[in-house]
Amino acid sequence: MANQSSSNVTVIDGTTNTLQSVGAATGPLAVAVNLVTNKIYVANSDSNSITVIDGASNATQTVPTGAFPMAAAVNLITNKIYVANDSSTNVTVIDGATNSTGQLCDLSRFPACIAKETHFPHTAAATSDELIG
Repeated sequence: MANQSSSNVTVIDGTTNTLQSVGAATGPLAVAVNLVTNKIYVANSDSNSITVIDGASNATQTVPTGAFPMAAAVNLITNKIYVANDSSTNVTVIDGATNSTGQLCDLSRFPACIAKETHFPHTAAATSDELIG
């Protein structure tokens, strides 16, 4: 759960239902989870980054993105993370194995959300007035 005003996320241990606070960069806004690799991706809107949390150890790494990341989606098959960057009107693609950024997908409008359907190869980004996918 992203706690935007306190720059952290609350991680719930699914086995014990205990809560733990894990630090993130400034302005955590959205969360995506890779159930295969046990990684949690937090879009930090105020710091133009994604915080990657290792679900086993809660260790973190920060990865740069475009301006004002609002949402993230994970492709479980390719282990790619897609980040919708509202102010830079693009999507950052992150390699989940290395946490390195690759291509930027430019959009014509400001992306507000992003989704990845597991059984199909496409990722869709929704802007204020169009669906791109």
